[in-house]
Amino acid sequence: MSWCDKLASTPSVGFRFKAHHQSGDSILHALAPLLDKWAKPMKQGFTIERHESFRVQLVTDDGFQYYFDQERMFVEFKHRMRVKAQSGGPPIAELMSRPRPFTELLPEVTGRVIEAAELVNGVKPRALNRIGVVSTTSVSGPEAPPGIRRLITYLGKPWANDLEYFDFNVAGVIAKTEEFTDRCIHSLARPEDTEQLMSIKFDWQRTFAITKFATADMLKKMAAAAGKSALAYFEDIGEGRRFDDEHINSNPA
Repeated sequence: MSWCDKLASTPSVGFRFKAHHQSGDSILHALAPLLDKWAKPMKQGFTIERHESFRVQLVTDDGFQYYFDQERMFVEFKHRMRVKAQSGGPPIAELMSRPRPFTELLPEVTGRVIEAAELVNGVKPRALNRIGVVSTTSVSGPEAPPGIRRLITYLGKPWANDLEYFDFNVAGVIAKTEEFTDRCIHSLARPEDTEQLMSIKFDWQRTFAITKFATADMLKKMAAAAGKSALAYFEDIGEGRRFDDEHINSNPA
């Protein structure tokens, strides 16, 4: 089982294409089959959070957030809450989304962004520049994976590991071939307010050196490969050997 499952991490999957300026109205028109599918009797089933000249952002009642602009398309899962009135009592908070493991949500998020990309892009394939897979986790310090704790220790060495609170962003190249470069942006934040949880975000990205014209079948194949590589890297980070001085010194770059 992945540590992302154990810590209730949530996924996001997205594509970056060569710029194409579609109006917000045309994006929503293309998404009409999805909007109709989400609609429920006496209930819309989704909320449009942003509608601009070349940008649309909407979220479904069950927690899937969709974003589109002239270059990017992504789907992110975020839990949704609502306040529900109670008869004869105070209102209560109710979870609208269904909690599921990261490794179960990841393929669904991937399928949703591919489905949306097919509708918005139409029959003409667009040049694909990048695929991204993101893991977002909220956790207390002691419950973080050993690799995350070791990373914090590694980053805190200049201050004798006496980090009261922090906000780190580190981008590192993972692999490079003639066809693509893999990198990950590691974001860790622990707020000064001790009642709040630490935030861990790993933004894994595959940028293509060779232009890929993304048909639906190609998107599915490349997104599946990206998801597999991203999850393997998240597991590697969770184990933490990268931040072990003995391992680093015995395996110089």
